[in-house]
Amino acid sequence: MSVEEAEQMEELVEVANGSNGEAIDDLESGDVTDGHMTADEMDQKRKQNMAYEYLCHLEEAKKWIEACIDEELPATTELEENLQNGVLLAKLGHFFAPKVVPLKRIYDKELTRFKQSGLHYRHTDNVVQFFGACENAGLPSIFYPDTSDVYDRKNMPKLIYCIHALSLFLHKLGKAPLIMDLVGTAQFSEEEISAMRAELDKYGIQMPAFGKIGGILANEMPVDEAALHAAVIAINDALDRDDQQGTFHALSNPMALLTKLDDNFVSAYHEALRSAKKMKGADSSTAEDTVSVKTEEKDIYDVILTQAEIQAEISVTNLKQTLKEADNALLERSLSKLKSSLTSSHLKLLNINLDNLESYLDALLKLHEERQGDGDFSLLNKQDIQDTINSVNMDCNFEYQKNISVDKINKALNSRNRDALFEALYDPKAKYPPVLNFASDLYFEEFAVIREDKGEDLVYAEVHGGVKVLTAVAKVNKAISSSSEELLACLNEEDVHIMAVEAENITVYQQDMTSALQNKQEMTNTLLTHSELQEIIDVANDNVKTEQTRLKLVEEINDVLSNANAEDLFVLLTNEALQFENVFPELAVLYYNCLAKLKNSHPEGQSLRWNEIQSAINLADAQAAHGILVAKAVTAINDAVTEASIDQLCSALTEQELKVKNVNVNCCKHYLEKLDEARKERSNNGKEGAEWLNVELPDGTEMYYNLVNGEHRWEVTDDMIFDSSLLTWDEIQNLINQSTAEEERKVFLNSNEDKIIKLQSAYKGYRARKQYTDRLNYLKNQEPQALKIQAWVKGVQQKKAYKTRQKLFQANEGSIIKIQSAVRSFLTRKAYKNRLNFLANQSDSVIKIQAAWRGKKTRSDYQSLMFAEYPPLNVVRKFAHLLDQSDTDYAEEIEVQKQRQEIVAAIRHNQQLEKDASNMDIKIGLLVKNRITLEEVVTHEGKMSKKEQGLACAVSAGLDSLNKESHERRKAYEHLFYQLQVEPQYLARLILEMPQQQSTKFIESVILTLYNYASNPRDEYLLLKLFSTSLRQEIMQSIENMTDIVTGTPLAIKMVVDFHRNARGHSYLRDMLNPLITSLLEDTSVKINTNPTEVYKNWVNQQETDSGVPSQLPYDVTNEEALKHKEIQELMEESIQQLRSWSDKFLSLILSSLDHIPYGMRYISRVMLQSLTQKFPEASEKDILKIVGNLLYYRYINSTIAAPDAYDIIDIDIEKGGLTPDQRRNLGSIAKILQFAASNKGVCWSYEYVILL
Repeated sequence: MSVEEAEQMEELVEVANGSNGEAIDDLESGDVTDGHMTADEMDQKRKQNMAYEYLCHLEEAKKWIEACIDEELPATTELEENLQNGVLLAKLGHFFAPKVVPLKRIYDKELTRFKQSGLHYRHTDNVVQFFGACENAGLPSIFYPDTSDVYDRKNMPKLIYCIHALSLFLHKLGKAPLIMDLVGTAQFSEEEISAMRAELDKYGIQMPAFGKIGGILANEMPVDEAALHAAVIAINDALDRDDQQGTFHALSNPMALLTKLDDNFVSAYHEALRSAKKMKGADSSTAEDTVSVKTEEKDIYDVILTQAEIQAEISVTNLKQTLKEADNALLERSLSKLKSSLTSSHLKLLNINLDNLESYLDALLKLHEERQGDGDFSLLNKQDIQDTINSVNMDCNFEYQKNISVDKINKALNSRNRDALFEALYDPKAKYPPVLNFASDLYFEEFAVIREDKGEDLVYAEVHGGVKVLTAVAKVNKAISSSSEELLACLNEEDVHIMAVEAENITVYQQDMTSALQNKQEMTNTLLTHSELQEIIDVANDNVKTEQTRLKLVEEINDVLSNANAEDLFVLLTNEALQFENVFPELAVLYYNCLAKLKNSHPEGQSLRWNEIQSAINLADAQAAHGILVAKAVTAINDAVTEASIDQLCSALTEQELKVKNVNVNCCKHYLEKLDEARKERSNNGKEGAEWLNVELPDGTEMYYNLVNGEHRWEVTDDMIFDSSLLTWDEIQNLINQSTAEEERKVFLNSNEDKIIKLQSAYKGYRARKQYTDRLNYLKNQEPQALKIQAWVKGVQQKKAYKTRQKLFQANEGSIIKIQSAVRSFLTRKAYKNRLNFLANQSDSVIKIQAAWRGKKTRSDYQSLMFAEYPPLNVVRKFAHLLDQSDTDYAEEIEVQKQRQEIVAAIRHNQQLEKDASNMDIKIGLLVKNRITLEEVVTHEGKMSKKEQGLACAVSAGLDSLNKESHERRKAYEHLFYQLQVEPQYLARLILEMPQQQSTKFIESVILTLYNYASNPRDEYLLLKLFSTSLRQEIMQSIENMTDIVTGTPLAIKMVVDFHRNARGHSYLRDMLNPLITSLLEDTSVKINTNPTEVYKNWVNQQETDSGVPSQLPYDVTNEEALKHKEIQELMEESIQQLRSWSDKFLSLILSSLDHIPYGMRYISRVMLQSLTQKFPEASEKDILKIVGNLLYYRYINSTIAAPDAYDIIDIDIEKGGLTPDQRRNLGSIAKILQFAASNKGVCWSYEYVILL
């Protein structure tokens, strides 16, 4: 047995005794107090353990290099960086190969250049020299990293892996000490482990298998079989002599290739090996008694221990003796002995903290006493010790974890690292209150502010209290978009610490908070902080109070309007609490009038609102400004009219701030005349030359304007005298409009005289047509009476004319007949000649029309022939001539046959290449293990090349290269193959005799090839006949009970299903199932799980994830206990409803696609039905249909539903990792329900716990 096999045996022994190397250590290092970690927690723990183990390997490499080169190396965490320049590697190479790597050839040996300017390209020379030394020493090249892996730091674990392999290799050669095993004993801080884990995650490096270095070395290194055999014989001889020291001396022989020897266990090794050898000798004697050995020579290793068996016994003894020492240390309460046992490399325990050694002793001793009290006096096993260590670490670690967590938080705040802060807050070991993922920016900003205000690092109590408050604040932010009741409840929570919350103002709070949230969307922290929330509530409370005061004053304004007091109204309008804008004292009366008019327009009892009052004030201000402008403009225009100045009037009309509309400067003279006439007319009717002007505003309000000093008033006083001779604004505007219209009309009429005439004529025509229409309508209204009169008159006239005409015809009947005949003949000849002339003139067009029509008709017939389910017979007749064979068809058929032959030959060639490649792999494997020579491999390769050349020559030569004998043999084979094809009973018998394990190869290499892989309808039909014949014969000859078809694997059914699932029927399965399965996989809300215990465990895990604290509920429960929880019943009910719904969808889909099932499957189903009915006439039709349904659904469709990715039913993105476990469970549950339905079984018998619902 080789060394590699021995190491495999050792691993199996370790598994049997509770230690399975790194894989089991990863599980043992988990948090045993939390027996149900989530997948993410387990993954994080695995990565943490991997980083710790790699640091241990770095520490081992560091100490070994220090022992070799006799220099002190930097800290373990800095070792990788110092190995980059290759100086330490070159010095190590000089240690075991001084001639290959002399000291003078080491570049930058004192690291002067490296310390000044970092790495230089010549540092790679040191790395290359180290590899040269390893090659000179004989280290297998499989361990070498690339130069870039070291210089560019792409894969430093590969370099450490190489150093470990080098240490073991040199130790076996006696050139260097053996590297130490520090896994479980080396101590590193949490920061160092986390930093290394981040480094490994950053580069995505696959960790080498450090535990398999010995096996790989043994496999790669040439083994001296004679020396190994002699060493094993020496060990067995020492056992026979019962010589303990001799046994250990023989075990220590390097040629025996034994590892993990401990000189403290000499007697234990001797006794264990003697016992194993006696047992093997007894087994060998028993075998000799029962087996007759004739000429074969007896193998010596049948009675003595092999090297692998010796190594396995050593490993088992190491583990047992170490556990005994630990047990003795507990009984003696010896800390030193317990430390030695726990840190032993034989146990490979993880997470040992020597500071907790006394706690380990107390906990292990307590466990030991509890077991003895229960009557169990066996030793504690490795798993018990590891679980106890983990438990003690958890108990001793909380305060430490608190300090570590707070330190991480302060460092994250210093470095402005949000992710690091949130990760520290989420750490369950620190037992912070639950944190919310969406509020990470809120936590960071608030803690940063708290720390800045404090001026020093935060402590645990501050962080704990801050998390509690900030989580409550985050909930308030989330409730803003919810109902007002939920927001009020969040604001009133004790942890949120927000003051002065008024329930009646909750709607205002919600609106202001929503607006504030929208304003923060562009910021880093999009959530409202505690201070911002408090400020919003305070401002909202103040605004509500202000609004209440404002409402009271507005109500007073409405009361004043009812009392008709303008002065009191003005006093209220100028109150600062109302905050009205643009209120002027001279407009107090106008304000009163506008507000009184507005209030009167409202329904009785309805008061004015604040915004309506402000609008009325603005309107009054605008009216006052407009009235002043009107007064100034009117004054300027009246002055121009008084002065009779055209220029002054034109300027007054066009240059005032308030301009007159529709002014035409060319008509100013006409304007002056009109205005002067109106002015004189007004002067005759009133007083002229007074100071006051009455201006009427658009809404009817009157303003009184002093022409002398520009004063304006809104009430008439006794001292006012009005000038009645002045034209008002409306009069001026009307006169201007009238004058402009007259002038424009004159111009328009003069320039459009022709159009006016046309318009007049059109109007006159319109009137005439209207008169005609009126007359026509009148006649239509009198139509019944007119018709009666006309009918009577026409009737009298027609009767008279008819009688006269009848008499004339009767008198000239012969002449009339002749005239009619002549006329008809003439007209017919004339029409015929005209038609001929027309067709002769249009012959080209007629030909084109006929061609187009015939083409359209032909295309329509062809479409009907190709796509109609039942094309008409006349259409088929038109294209029947196309079925005749031609030379082209014959040539194409020959080409198709040639291509088929090439394809079949290529398939056979590929199959042979696969077979030869497999044989070559076996040969290479044997060569690697020195079971065959290199010459045999080269000979096999030559045979493969000759085969390929021969096949290529055969394909290229074709049929013309065959001689007469070969032609006759080929014809004989053709007849044989034809007979086998058309007479399927021969192959069917052969298939029944074929061993099950060779059936697949036989089908691929013989059956499918013989039938040309069913590439045409004839071959497919003959292959289907073979399947049906084989199935009939198998049912008739091999099937004793119908259930054998379901429980067994009939070869005929296997052939049919494999052929139609992988070839003919794959498109049907993909087209039918792909859309529905894709929609199921994309629907993330579907989670079907009908196992109450699994649902219960997922529910408990989710509760712990949401709360961040361990659940108080038991984890391992029965189905009945799980279903006692209402939440589990609801989840189960939801899963069952989803299962029922999706199962119905799949069932409906399958039933609706029955007509599209491949014909071969339907035909074979029919053959099975007939054969079973014939074979088992007493069986009921229901039982037979079960078997047929099993064929169609279970064997053909079911597996494609349960594993659609394996049968190419769906497209899987390999980068995303394929189907998730939830998706596979969903598909599997649906497939199982459909399977029950297909076999007509109930469901509850398989799901007993469903009844409990």
